[in-house]
Amino acid sequence: MKFNLLEVYDSIAEIESTFDVDALELDGVNVWIPLRGMMLIKPFVDHRGHTYREVLGDQALVKPMSAGRPMPELGPDEVDVEFRQAGGMTCFRTSAADVPADLDLLFFHAFQDYGESDGQGCYNRIADSVLELYGKPERCAKLVRATPDSLRARFTHTPWRYAQEMNGGRPSPPVPGEDRLFGELEHIVAHCEERGFAIEYQPEYIRHRLRTMLWQAEQFQGLLEEWRPRVVVQSSIANTERMAMIIAARRAGVTSVDVEHGFMGYLSAYGRLGCVPASGWASLPDYFWVWGEESARLLRRSLGDAAAVHRPVLGGKPEQQLAPSEVSVASGTVPDALHRMRAETKRVALFCWQPDMLVHEEAGSLLPSALEAAIRADPDTLWLIRLHPRSRHVIPKVERHLAGIGHANFEVDLATNEPLSALIDFSDAVLTSYSTVAFEANEQRRPVIIIDEVGEAMMEDYLERGVFSAGVDGPSLIAALDACIGRPVEHSDYISRDPECHRDAFRTVLGEY
Repeated sequence: MKFNLLEVYDSIAEIESTFDVDALELDGVNVWIPLRGMMLIKPFVDHRGHTYREVLGDQALVKPMSAGRPMPELGPDEVDVEFRQAGGMTCFRTSAADVPADLDLLFFHAFQDYGESDGQGCYNRIADSVLELYGKPERCAKLVRATPDSLRARFTHTPWRYAQEMNGGRPSPPVPGEDRLFGELEHIVAHCEERGFAIEYQPEYIRHRLRTMLWQAEQFQGLLEEWRPRVVVQSSIANTERMAMIIAARRAGVTSVDVEHGFMGYLSAYGRLGCVPASGWASLPDYFWVWGEESARLLRRSLGDAAAVHRPVLGGKPEQQLAPSEVSVASGTVPDALHRMRAETKRVALFCWQPDMLVHEEAGSLLPSALEAAIRADPDTLWLIRLHPRSRHVIPKVERHLAGIGHANFEVDLATNEPLSALIDFSDAVLTSYSTVAFEANEQRRPVIIIDEVGEAMMEDYLERGVFSAGVDGPSLIAALDACIGRPVEHSDYISRDPECHRDAFRTVLGEY
């Protein structure tokens, strides 16, 4: 079966308009968001994985710490692990300082979530940026899902950790109301099968995942009641463990915040939330920290009346807020090798590759058909192919593929590993499907071209307003390049330039700052 995210979310929209998904509850918690992931998005994820192996002979995404620089590790005499109980959970730490009661901010994340290594230490680019912005380290802590790798790692900011197998691997206890819930799900499954929607229904798998999520929420609640943070922060609701923390926070009377990590288009966990009632759901956070007014607008449109309960709050892009005065990086900071290559060509096009692009078209392919056709037809352009940070291991495959079609003016390794802002500044145009790179390029006043139909659907607003242009086949892509270079760029305030907006966000979620 060949399908893409457009078809997945169209089927989700029909189900949400046909069935009362607000009634799908367990233990007082609406579970539709994780259910639609397990039943309707999982077939797409499986299809994507199959295509990765078919096209690459490998997976397209690996753990961030495996794809980039080597993970800095602690020396044998630096390990200082102390076990203790907190809220009924076995926690352990690598710092002499205890977690103070009555914290302001507790940031919860897994070791690999948005993880990076700068050669000196491992860090979480979202969590560490938010806590550094807050500027009161004694009032903050990080709670990290532990792994063997995390226990060996040298961190830029020492985290707190808790054991990954919180229940020792034992099955989580049953939850009252399971049979009623699965009876409702069978009606949804029958409807999907009748309509020909891709759906995967594994009752025991779903039962286990939901039980585990609610059991984790109970454990997190005990921890929050002991540590008493004012706010729990995380990034991305599309994960049952992070959702468990949101549920725990609501039950413990703690404010919860989800920090934007990427484009909040409608083909995402944030884009089809019209099924949420005005009273809200316990599985969604109190606040969505967004990068700018555009994200706030998209979320309000998605949530409808529920936006009064799950409120967008403008805090800016955390890592950028740390240095808000200068967004662009001078083109001279890119390696001399790229400048030499540019001297031999008429223009530079930076293409930012996302693994999902392998399955955006009917036949799986390493590069989008529009891009490959344009590369074949336009040897006078220097094509910079920037892979996803978790796909750096694919660099040799892409280089061999481009060499195989007889093109010489391309660069993959430097385009993937050099600072993005410098590469954007160096390029004449940026090409993507629906990556947030599009908005970073727009912020640096570089034209953006959307190169496939999934991107066209996601970026429809911006295409209609002339912020971006599109070229979904070879000739139209080259025509779009010809047309956009040298022309003024319509600016969209997707990323706030207000150096004080994060302070306003902290005041909103904390009540004072």
